[in-house]
Amino acid sequence: MTSHDAKLERVDCLDRIVAKDRSSALRDEVTALGAEVEGALGERVAAAIAQTVLRNANTADFWRQYCDITAPNAQGVSRAGEAMTVLRQAAQTLLERKAGAPLEPVAPDAVFTEALVGFEALRTALGTYNADVATANAIIAARKRQAQAAHVRDIEAALAMLNAQKARYADTDARARCEADTRMQGEKSDLEAQKATARDQLDTHTQQVIERYGQSINRFLERINAGFQITTPTHTYRGGPPSSSYQIVINQRIVDLGDAATPVDRPSFRNTLSAGDRSTLGLAFFLAKLEQDPDRTRKMVVFDDPFTSLDGFRRSHTANQIYKVGEVCAQVVLLSHEPTFLHFLWKRIAQADRKTLVLVRVGEENTTIAEWDIEKAVQAPYRRDIDTLLGFVSENIGEPRDVVQKVRPVLEAYCRYVCPTQFGEQDTMGGIVAAVRAAGVRHPLHPIVDDLDEVNVYSRRYHHPETGRLTVEAIDDAELHGYVRRTLKLVGGLP
Repeated sequence: MTSHDAKLERVDCLDRIVAKDRSSALRDEVTALGAEVEGALGERVAAAIAQTVLRNANTADFWRQYCDITAPNAQGVSRAGEAMTVLRQAAQTLLERKAGAPLEPVAPDAVFTEALVGFEALRTALGTYNADVATANAIIAARKRQAQAAHVRDIEAALAMLNAQKARYADTDARARCEADTRMQGEKSDLEAQKATARDQLDTHTQQVIERYGQSINRFLERINAGFQITTPTHTYRGGPPSSSYQIVINQRIVDLGDAATPVDRPSFRNTLSAGDRSTLGLAFFLAKLEQDPDRTRKMVVFDDPFTSLDGFRRSHTANQIYKVGEVCAQVVLLSHEPTFLHFLWKRIAQADRKTLVLVRVGEENTTIAEWDIEKAVQAPYRRDIDTLLGFVSENIGEPRDVVQKVRPVLEAYCRYVCPTQFGEQDTMGGIVAAVRAAGVRHPLHPIVDDLDEVNVYSRRYHHPETGRLTVEAIDDAELHGYVRRTLKLVGGLP
């Protein structure tokens, strides 16, 4: 290599030494700063804060019996350890990055910034806490000064006690009264012990009774198809006489009974149970009480409209329970405005054991009790409509518009008779047809569903016009005769 090819070389060994020295110094500073962070935010400091808060709480509880103080609010301080740990770990992470590259700048990251915000909130909470401590200490100090001033009153009270004891032993009457008081105090203690024993016995008996009563109520709720239960009742002596309380269980969720002050948006007895549910619950309570009555075989039981407000799907369940009451009690009187409900129960009872009566108006102010033909009362509308259709077909008797309006009621009554558990008084012909089609070939009315639908389509023109009034469309006599015959064949009125 010639001298022309050679290059001047940079003398940088001293620079490397200087950089190395700076790097080592920075690393030492980072290590020292890490130790400071550990000392300021370490677990020992957090533990000391927690112990101070605990001691202050205990001290406040002690002084609360002597003066009116409020324990310092430790809500924001209770998680001091967590905030300090988060900040310490975030700072140590930055320091480790700095120690790995001492000469490179290391900016605070999001974790450190968020941890610092949490720590500042802790510092604010500590300031509030210390202000509460200062307020409590001022009250305690004032109470101590007051107690020191009361020493004279304590001495005077002790002197008065000594004078009373002196008078007691010097005065014969006073000594007799004290002995009588001691004797009565002993008698009082004996009575309190007897009361406690009787209370324990009453608790045991009451618990057994209300548990059995609660089980009986739930059993009747299930039999009436209530769809809800009650919790095991508990008893209390609040207000004097023993009383019991319970909760309602709906869809595995417990609902309190509540009271007039319960907010409307909070589930309670008032806004979770329908009128039918409440009537069902009341009936279950009555039946459970009757079941626990040992003298029920000699009693007459009166049910006043038990089906009022009850839902239709509880009809047969309710009738079954009333029937069972009649089997164990001397007599059952059932009052109701529901002829079909009465008829359902009446059919189950032996002829010799049943009696149907009705209240009949006499004049404008009087009422009497008379025999009642329940079969006729239940079947009268259906039978009357059948007779109207037969008279129109066989003898051409009847006004066509009146006749056509008897078609649908006859078909609806027939469907309810064939399927009494599926269709009720509220079901119309359209709903019945839809239900039969939905059930398919398994439904007993499926073979005639098309005929039912066609007759219904014809007759409804004269029941529910779009204008809201009975239609004035002329009725074709021949067409009406055909549909009336078809209706009577469907219900068995014609061969």
